[in-house]
Amino acid sequence: MRQRTRTVWSMLLILALLLSLAPAAFAEETELPEEQTLEEPAAVQPAEESAPPVAVSEPEPEGTSAETKKAEEEEEDLLDLDEEKLSEEELAICLWIEDFLRVKMELNDAAIAAILSSIHRESRFDATLVGDNGAAVGLFQWHGVRRDRLIEYCRKHRLDYMSVRGQMFFFRYEMHEYFGDLEKHILRKCIDSKKGALWVSGYFCEGFEAPSEMEQNLRERAELTRRVYYELVKTGEWPEEDPDEVAAKAAKKAAAEAAKKAAAEAVEQPVKENVEQPVEEAVERPVEEAVERPVEETVEQPAEEAA
Repeated sequence: MRQRTRTVWSMLLILALLLSLAPAAFAEETELPEEQTLEEPAAVQPAEESAPPVAVSEPEPEGTSAETKKAEEEEEDLLDLDEEKLSEEELAICLWIEDFLRVKMELNDAAIAAILSSIHRESRFDATLVGDNGAAVGLFQWHGVRRDRLIEYCRKHRLDYMSVRGQMFFFRYEMHEYFGDLEKHILRKCIDSKKGALWVSGYFCEGFEAPSEMEQNLRERAELTRRVYYELVKTGEWPEEDPDEVAAKAAKKAAAEAAKKAAAEAVEQPVKENVEQPVEEAVERPVEEAVERPVEETVEQPAEEAA
């Protein structure tokens, strides 16, 4: 009996000891999450200060910013803006497409400018244009299976596939379904600046249009983006060049042509001196000396001696 009593008391003591230690252990377990929640803002703070993904993925220009700016100013213009200027009807279509890209697709000015420059080069905003001997149609000159998708999409949604509205709704669908990476990583992540517009212009030309004569097309679309469409998207009007800048460019071009002409003449002149002059001196004069003089000496001289 006494042994059982001692056993009971021992169990009670052990239980009391465990109960006395349990609150301390529970407190230690509950303190850890509190400390972690206090440290979370410090861990998140550096991520907010980091640069956006686009700034990292976007290619950096070679040289310093001053050198890049100078190179852009000295870059020769490929296009005549007077010849490229849109008519009132073309400009109205252009502004409607700009509004569609901004409202329906939620793109920024840089992406919109790059897309507009591509449409300008492909069709000059003529949705009814048929090119490549009937193989390509519309604003973006869709051809092959992409043309078939355009026709099928517009038929299914009761749209005219030769209309601006039908083609732009198909363009939005095509970007979502078949060019998701281009839309996600380029159109929606570009910096809203002229540099960002040029960046998009190159990727859009290569990834969406893929025209023949790629290098020439890249340069022309980049120039349209830089000189026309980024400003047009900002102001809603076709940009007019400063008369002083036009005169300066004309003078610079004339000086370059004069220098080129002078260099060509400088190369041709030594050729004439080295080729024509020796022929006259080395051929004609020795002939005269070798033929005429011996005749005088051999004919006239003996006559004097004989006299």
